[in-house]
Amino acid sequence: SYDQHNKDADRIYRLVFENYLGQGKFATTPLPVGPAIKEDLPEVAGMTRIAQGLKTLTRFENNRFFETLTFVDTDLAEVFTLDFLQSDPQTALNEPNSLLISESYAKKYFGDTDPIGKTLEIGTSGALNSTVTGVFEDLPENATVQFNLALPFSTFEKVYGPADLWQQMPGNYTYIRLADQSSLTALNEKLPAFTESHMADQMEDWRQNYQLSVQPLLNIHLHSDYGRESSNGNVKTLYLLAMIAFLVLIIAVINYVNYSTARFSQRAREVSIRKVVGAGRKSLVIQFIGEALLTTTLAGIVAVMLAQGVLPGFNLISGKTFSPADLYQPWFFAAALGTVLLVGLAAGAFPAFFLSGFHPMDAIKGKFREMSMAGFSRKGLVVAQFTASVTLVVATMIVWRQMDFVRSQIRPESSEQVAVFQVNGKLSEQFSTLQQELMQIAGVEAVAGGSNIATFTGDSWPVTRQANGPRVQTENYAIQGDFVSTMGYELIAGRNLDPNLQSDIDGAYILNETAVKSLGFASPQAALEEQLLFGGDELKKGTIVGVIRDFHFASFHEKVEPALLQFAPYDWMRSQFVAVRFQPERVTQLREAVSEIVNSLAPNWHAELHYLDENFMQLHEKDVQQGRIFGAFALLAIFISCLGLIGLVTFAAERRAKEIGIRKVLGASVASIFKLLSSDFLRLVFIAFLIAVPISWYAMNNWLEGFTYRIDISAGVYIWAGIGALGIALFAMSWQSLKAALANPVESLRSE
Repeated sequence: SYDQHNKDADRIYRLVFENYLGQGKFATTPLPVGPAIKEDLPEVAGMTRIAQGLKTLTRFENNRFFETLTFVDTDLAEVFTLDFLQSDPQTALNEPNSLLISESYAKKYFGDTDPIGKTLEIGTSGALNSTVTGVFEDLPENATVQFNLALPFSTFEKVYGPADLWQQMPGNYTYIRLADQSSLTALNEKLPAFTESHMADQMEDWRQNYQLSVQPLLNIHLHSDYGRESSNGNVKTLYLLAMIAFLVLIIAVINYVNYSTARFSQRAREVSIRKVVGAGRKSLVIQFIGEALLTTTLAGIVAVMLAQGVLPGFNLISGKTFSPADLYQPWFFAAALGTVLLVGLAAGAFPAFFLSGFHPMDAIKGKFREMSMAGFSRKGLVVAQFTASVTLVVATMIVWRQMDFVRSQIRPESSEQVAVFQVNGKLSEQFSTLQQELMQIAGVEAVAGGSNIATFTGDSWPVTRQANGPRVQTENYAIQGDFVSTMGYELIAGRNLDPNLQSDIDGAYILNETAVKSLGFASPQAALEEQLLFGGDELKKGTIVGVIRDFHFASFHEKVEPALLQFAPYDWMRSQFVAVRFQPERVTQLREAVSEIVNSLAPNWHAELHYLDENFMQLHEKDVQQGRIFGAFALLAIFISCLGLIGLVTFAAERRAKEIGIRKVLGASVASIFKLLSSDFLRLVFIAFLIAVPISWYAMNNWLEGFTYRIDISAGVYIWAGIGALGIALFAMSWQSLKAALANPVESLRSE
């Protein structure tokens, strides 16, 4: 249902790079692409760029919050459907410093007063202060593009200068709406010529190609795998969760089938008598399926009531916001009724045809014995149950091991933690003073500033070894202070940047390993003292003085990009963030001290602390939620499987009561009786484990392929899963097996 609320959603596309200068696929585009394509190609009926910046302090009277600002084009309402409560969507963004605000944010800042004409103070310079010119209904949760404060690009250009750099790749997404669906073919035919006409110089400079393409809006949420993608879903996850739910349901159905066929002897005489008095097989089949449908209907009613109770817990582990009201929607009732019917038919069909198929006189005379097919089927179903359970256990273990790997890579060698807070221009200008005061806080080990920080949206710029040579796009870190040590990066060649050396201030670079390889150097040592040219049209020369080990600045689903560290070459590249390395036990004192210091240097600014390891884990929030869901379903599957196993062991003990009695009279020990009852079932669990190994390996290896940096699936996972499955099965069977083994044989043999 994502993005279906947009009118003409099937005609909305996002411009993407299938090949960006040989560096792969990107969802973002340079800022000038959108206006140019709108002007050049008549197939484009509407265009808007969506550029979300860093969180900025936003105030109205006593209400102040850090908010994410979104810059959009005046054609916003021509592309996306916004329900305006106040103002004209066609003119609301025509003037610089105009502002669209969502309904909830209007209440957040202005309460019940009319927000139109009110001015929000944004930042501290005053250049971004904007007047509310329109209010729109909050965007639905199933919208790919989300924002609450939208400013026009005329404000962006007024503050930051012309948005005309074709060689810069900021976090900007470009969306277009086609005049009609038939325009797609014509647009695709014209894109190569459009790219050539606007990017020929860059392609010649970089010795690489651009390949611009379009991506349907309706495919983005579940099917997009482009670099620099905003957080989205994954269709593989949906299939995996659907498969898990299906497996748990199948496990429950198997329990019903096993129970029904295991109680064959108790129903055989009843069925035989019904046959003798004229009941046909068809009527018996209807009877047994009817019993199954009645059982599943009652179970369905109980399940709906239970669902209301467990919904808060499900929301907690899944990160969703379902409410009890969702359980009473027509679509839910239709799905629940369909599930009840399908499960009832599936659970009742095999017992119905099995129980109605034997000769009645054999049962009446007591000469029947259970068909070997029934016993074989029952064993096969037990194997299927535990195969599903072991698969879920393995999946859960692998998800959590991958998350542990992510955590270990964030802070691999240090027990210290890094806190980051955003700064304004005034604080950036006073960085030396800020650094000195922060270093006085107990527990603080290092302080540095940067224009870019891992886990935050950054800026990429091209570098080249020669003026006319191929260029490489790099994540640019314009730094102040000892950034390398503060962030915990490992220097593997050369030296650190030195603020006391004028040559380093004027032009010295540190590269990561990926940048070294991308620029064609044979090794980190080979790159040292080599010259690099940084920038767009105006190239800044500098010397490579050091190489650091690759570090992650985005999700582990994405590959590490080339990165370059330098002292800020331009004033506008000065630090936007300050990083503080500190001892974790000092976190409370740090928060209070940072707030006090920032207020003393910039009274109108508020320091909102972020912790780097927490930021990284937030990038993997959906993966963690998957692990929780897998774990919950695995526990449920094991519980249901063990219930079935207990039932079958109980039945086996009852059926073999006389045999057990005779064995005990003849001197059999409790241990031998326990082994007699449990060995067959343990053998089935072991077979299930062997089947689950390749299934779980295939499924979870496929899941891990979504990570660029991942663990290898080790044998230890399967060893522990196998031991756990056998142990749980043995524990589940132990009570009934011991009860049968310890029973007085007189009780079972008194009628003989």
